[in-house]
Amino acid sequence: VSYDWPGGFFQQFAEEFLPQYDWDVKKWIAATADSGTGSIRNECREAIEDPEVAELMDLIYNLLDKSASRRLSVQQAIAALGPEWAERAKQEVRNKKDAELQQKALEDLRRREEEERTEDDKRMRAVQEKEEGLKRKNAEEKAMMASKAEEQRLRGLLASGTNTEREAAMGTVRKQRGEWGVRKTIASIFSVGIFGGLFGRRKAPPPPPMALPDASELGDDDIANIVPETLTQGRDFFRDRQFMFKVEEIVVAFRSDGSRRYGRILQDNGDGTYDILVDRFGGEGAGQFRTDSSNSIGKIATTGSLNDELAANFASADRDERFRRAQEMVAAQVGASLPEFWTASKDFNFSPTSSFKKGEMVVVASTETGVLTWGKVQKFQSDGL
Repeated sequence: VSYDWPGGFFQQFAEEFLPQYDWDVKKWIAATADSGTGSIRNECREAIEDPEVAELMDLIYNLLDKSASRRLSVQQAIAALGPEWAERAKQEVRNKKDAELQQKALEDLRRREEEERTEDDKRMRAVQEKEEGLKRKNAEEKAMMASKAEEQRLRGLLASGTNTEREAAMGTVRKQRGEWGVRKTIASIFSVGIFGGLFGRRKAPPPPPMALPDASELGDDDIANIVPETLTQGRDFFRDRQFMFKVEEIVVAFRSDGSRRYGRILQDNGDGTYDILVDRFGGEGAGQFRTDSSNSIGKIATTGSLNDELAANFASADRDERFRRAQEMVAAQVGASLPEFWTASKDFNFSPTSSFKKGEMVVVASTETGVLTWGKVQKFQSDGL
């Protein structure tokens, strides 16, 4: 029985002491006044001997009468005490309601203040994000303008500068964009009619759009460089959640400012996400990196379509897995446990039709404990043992 209610303490007392007095509180008070000890004895004597207390106790006895027919209700008991007590009871009810209303008003006030603070914080964050967005956009535009101005300067030097100026410009382009960038810049310069302006009005036909360079042609010097706008998703690079990336692979990273820049895979986190180095500077000397899921990373194209690229990616991953297993088998020792990440049906299989060669490293399952260890075939019998 739970005593967690306003009358719980009295209930606990009654169940412990009153059964032997036929559930009569008056008998228990009389017995305690005669044979009790300490302050409870004195209180019980006062309840019997003091006329004012005795009058109140008679009312309590009627409230606690075990007979339901004789027991007074609370309203009857208050009426028996007189109009003063009835008014006190009403006042207590009013006081309780007033306290509840005050508490509710206080809670409503606190809730409104909290809502106002939340709204103020939202507005402030929105303003800050807008300002930061404008700053990023302005910085991006300035960077683009500076990049275009530098490109025009280099183009001018490559087209009409002295030999020394052309060599210096070639070195700058090679450092910024690699050998493929040099080829593209020179091709674009001599395809816009420079010679046409000298020998006639006809211009050379524009060259075919240059594709994104192979990842092997890109390096650390390209990290954080902006991917040219002429390179598009679906032709020069692809995004798909099924792609797998290798550590050190150069990829297209999509920055929070909306720009597309080259990055390098630092780590495969094993959950479909990768850590990407997006800037070789900052980050307390280690560079700045971000974590993105595979479907948010651009795979540089090596084939003609997304399906071909996925097929090539899966084939490359399968080759890597086979190479990894081969390396681990070469380093394995007989009796040693298998690597924890090796799993059946992926790295090995048990089959009654399997055949083995003498000296071949195999996976052995203990018939008693089921523990998987490395073993080496010593002899292969015709009966399958």
